[in-house]
Amino acid sequence: MPKYIYELVQCPFCTEQRKSTGLHKHVKTHGPDKWIEYLNSKEKKKSISIESGYKCVECDFIGKTVQSTSSHWWRQHTESGQQHVAVGVGRKRGSKNGAKRKAPAWNKGLTKDDPRVAKFAESFSKTVRKQILDGTYIPKKMGDAARQRLSERQSLHNTGGRSKWFTVAGKRVQGTYEKQFAEKLEVEQIRWDKIKTHNRLFKYEQDSKIKSYAPDFYLPDFDIYVEIKGYWWGNDEAKMLSVKEQHQDKNLVVIFGKNKLDKVCESIKINLPLEPLWSW
Repeated sequence: MPKYIYELVQCPFCTEQRKSTGLHKHVKTHGPDKWIEYLNSKEKKKSISIESGYKCVECDFIGKTVQSTSSHWWRQHTESGQQHVAVGVGRKRGSKNGAKRKAPAWNKGLTKDDPRVAKFAESFSKTVRKQILDGTYIPKKMGDAARQRLSERQSLHNTGGRSKWFTVAGKRVQGTYEKQFAEKLEVEQIRWDKIKTHNRLFKYEQDSKIKSYAPDFYLPDFDIYVEIKGYWWGNDEAKMLSVKEQHQDKNLVVIFGKNKLDKVCESIKINLPLEPLWSW
């Protein structure tokens, strides 16, 4: 399959036919006046100037510039543009059209033994070493605002960890302790949620940085946040201490270890007061 299917178009100022990608070069041979006339007619065909930008003549798309709307018009409303998008030539991975086509990165699956990867690594290393020697090397650093957004996303959409994932009542829980706890809540018909909204995140300060934390469970009938812990990993204990200290107005409890979990489940079963037993 060819990378791009060219179409023949006729020059608007003569009868000569040219490839679509080379027509502009031919039109320029007719002089600057014809070139400006050609550009004006071409852009008017694709976009309409409005207050908020340039609107596509075929749909409701609005671009910030004439070029962006023209590019949209060609990709979405012309046969050659749609064929070009389908092949995926010249589009960056992760861009709007690249994501739609699921275009893989050129180095996906390759290792440092591949000559292309090795060549790129060597060239990049030389550039960095030269910049370090020249004193022009500036390492990229993530700003505080970006760090906070990343912390929020990671708290709400946790996909890592060492424990397995399970599904209870259509909701995903991580680890056997969470699974047991969720199943007991279902048996006792106690409503529970997984934290998936920003307004339930706990913001806390640690090491002079603002971070985000999402508890494992929220029980709306009791307004209780529950964290299930089987083990302390890394600085988890220090993190929980900071969260509890900075959010004393919230009813946040940590269930640590299997014995504690069994006691809490038993308290639910026999309808004992929950809050006195659910302590850290």
